[in-house]
Amino acid sequence: MRKAFLEDLQKVPGIGRELAEKIITALS
Repeated sequence: MRKAFLEDLQKVPGIGRELAEKIITALS
């Protein structure tokens, strides 16, 4: 579920992808 959520964030135009990458980094 978390992975799908991050994939949806990456689809958001603008800051979505950057935000998703920051979240992935924080969760690592």
